[in-house]
Amino acid sequence: MKQKMHYFLMVSCPSDVIKEREILQESIDIINRERTDDVWIELKYWLTDTYSDAGVPAQESINSQIVNESDALIAIFNSRLGTPVHDFCCGTEEEIQLMLNAHKHVFILFNTNPKIDLTKDDAIMQITQLQNYKTKQAQKAYYREFNSNESFKTTILQEIRLWLRELTSSESPKNHIITETNNGSVNFKDNLYEFNVDPSSKSEIEDGAVDCVIFLINITKELNSLLFEFSSDTKEYTSTTTQFAEELSMLNKQKNPQLILRLCKNYALSTDIFAEKINTFSSNFIEKWNSFYSYLLKISKNHLSNEDKIITRNAVANLKIQYEKAKNSIVTLVKILENIPNMQKDISVSAKKLKNNFSSLISKFNLAIENCYQIEAVLS
Repeated sequence: MKQKMHYFLMVSCPSDVIKEREILQESIDIINRERTDDVWIELKYWLTDTYSDAGVPAQESINSQIVNESDALIAIFNSRLGTPVHDFCCGTEEEIQLMLNAHKHVFILFNTNPKIDLTKDDAIMQITQLQNYKTKQAQKAYYREFNSNESFKTTILQEIRLWLRELTSSESPKNHIITETNNGSVNFKDNLYEFNVDPSSKSEIEDGAVDCVIFLINITKELNSLLFEFSSDTKEYTSTTTQFAEELSMLNKQKNPQLILRLCKNYALSTDIFAEKINTFSSNFIEKWNSFYSYLLKISKNHLSNEDKIITRNAVANLKIQYEKAKNSIVTLVKILENIPNMQKDISVSAKKLKNNFSSLISKFNLAIENCYQIEAVLS
């Protein structure tokens, strides 16, 4: 007889999320086969796991029947946000908040390449509301993106594997235990399972007593936070630069030197501020990446199981993609700067400083990307 930890994972999504639910179930089946000795995950979805209750409003019935009983929630969005419920923009938002209030884990995934059904009257309104919701989420939560069925499957497998690793290495998580008998039948009961490992202990991590993936997750989150801030600052400055170029072109046609001088001085000031942000990011980034990279080299050969190697390799591959995107955004911005006509002296000085910072950062991104390839080779 063996015991398994039984976790309920709730799926929350608008009506246009169909194929992703199928892929999610396939992914859960894969993970359950991988971990038949210790963990079992069961998906919960309102359409298949709730019963009608005429005396209770629909959303409240869903909340009481499966939201409150689930151990985690995965929210998936394609091109629709959903219908407003209570004080929330949609039922999924309320379910996310209920789970967070209960200190349970929430996965949020957005499709960056959704198929929009223009036959629906509210299609444009829905995609607009969804983008506004995504922007709001970006300010307070870490979410993942996908652009195809393949990338969704890769992402969700990585996310759930990492979650299970962290969950089963944490103290006293809420879960359920099923006892599987020798003939394959299953008995179920609620329980709390005690873990006595302290993952914050550095010596235990170094000795391999604690799953080192937990440590890597924390550093990855810090790197993702840095990259998100960098992306936001870069987008803002790119918008400022584009607007400046348009206004400069217009003023050049009007031949108004005073307004041109004022415009250029303001832009030079914005450029100096952005250059300092890039310099600060560059220092913080290389410090955290060096820590991440050196630790990976240390543990990848000796302390990682095959499953951990897959999880870590996927995490590194994801970071590598983000580094490529960040580097490309810099290259695009440099091209915009080079095509601005009649560069004034103030701007030339500021732009030169910014380009130097860009050059240094691109070198660091290139080094980090090369490091990613090395880690992937070690883990393959």
